[in-house]
Amino acid sequence: SDGGFTYWEGSSSFNSWSTIYASHFLVEARKTGIDIDEATWNNMLHHLGELSRKDMESEDLYSGGEEATHAIYTLYVLAMAEENVLSRLNWHRDNLFDELRPHDKARLAAAYAVLGKKDVARDLLAKISDLGVYDTSYRYTYGSFRSNVRDMAMLLDAVVTVDPESPLIAGLIDQLAGKMQEGRWGTTQENAFAFLAIGKAASRGAKMGGPEKVTVRLGDGTVVPFSGQLLLKTPELLKGNVRLETKGDGEIQFVWEAVGVEKEKKAVQTDRGLEIRRAYLDKDGKPLKLDEVRQGDLVVVELTMQSLDSGTVENVAIVDLLPAGLEIENSRLSTSAAIPWTQSTAEADYVDIRDDRLNLYLSVGSSRKTYYYTARAVTVGNFALPGIYAEAMYDPEIMSESGRGKLTILPAGKP
Repeated sequence: SDGGFTYWEGSSSFNSWSTIYASHFLVEARKTGIDIDEATWNNMLHHLGELSRKDMESEDLYSGGEEATHAIYTLYVLAMAEENVLSRLNWHRDNLFDELRPHDKARLAAAYAVLGKKDVARDLLAKISDLGVYDTSYRYTYGSFRSNVRDMAMLLDAVVTVDPESPLIAGLIDQLAGKMQEGRWGTTQENAFAFLAIGKAASRGAKMGGPEKVTVRLGDGTVVPFSGQLLLKTPELLKGNVRLETKGDGEIQFVWEAVGVEKEKKAVQTDRGLEIRRAYLDKDGKPLKLDEVRQGDLVVVELTMQSLDSGTVENVAIVDLLPAGLEIENSRLSTSAAIPWTQSTAEADYVDIRDDRLNLYLSVGSSRKTYYYTARAVTVGNFALPGIYAEAMYDPEIMSESGRGKLTILPAGKP
């Protein structure tokens, strides 16, 4: 009701970054003609207004949970929503501009541009240098969840807003594209900001450095019309090698992707900054023999986790896929087994229970913690046992995977 957005459904406290982030995309959506509930809109603007009134000292710009990026981003979103924040923009320009990072300088300039102060915006944009800071990879799992890719995308978005003809645009797009892996960037936030920025550049006719003409020729000689983007599917690809021909200077980007399911997944155990392990126990806490589970048996799933570094890894997602023969017990039903010793020491921020998996979201420290839940053996047969996977949501290089195998569920009754 106060206009802030929580990080997790059902949470009682708002998160500053998720509030600004969600507000930005609501503003973008409204500008395209999508209806936004009026009460939600007004409460959101009020909350952003309260956030924008916080003063910052130069020595605290990028320390702690809330950073200069929060403040500048808030003002930009308010400016997009046609709120008068000119005096706050002037304060940040006059007192903090030289201390800001390039993407925050550009975002400040973009806020002026949105308010119609084009000359001020271009003047600030011209003062931005040292874009090499984004060449080195960095990722944070707290605060504004910043990364070099996210910040570069924010910079591109701001530059396009101020000056769609800027010579910086083609180079920034090229750098962003070069940081893609397997057709995407590392996190949801990086993908959202990158697609927003590149899409805005394309829609505003920005100078993106593309060639004058692109010809796409299939293996049988067929020429496929191309006008900005093209998706080729299996029938076209089966015709043979695809040839891309360009005329003029510039580059085009293409991605080739094959999607499928491995018939035989090899058992792997990988730990990079995190360790996640899973054990299947009986109601007495003894390890189950995975080739002797009986239909109807209660299975206690024990997850143990820890950070392999000295600090805490925040915002970790743990995905525990179940074999097809098990179903998660609903702890709210009276038929669920009460097992006193299954007291979890891991404190989850959010738990998402689905038909085929349990998703757990939490922070993981260096001391080993456990999380318990129960499942029931419901179907007789031989099943693949998927691995358990953990990943820092804002730094996918921090991850752990283990536990692949096989599970046999035998008919109920005596052996």
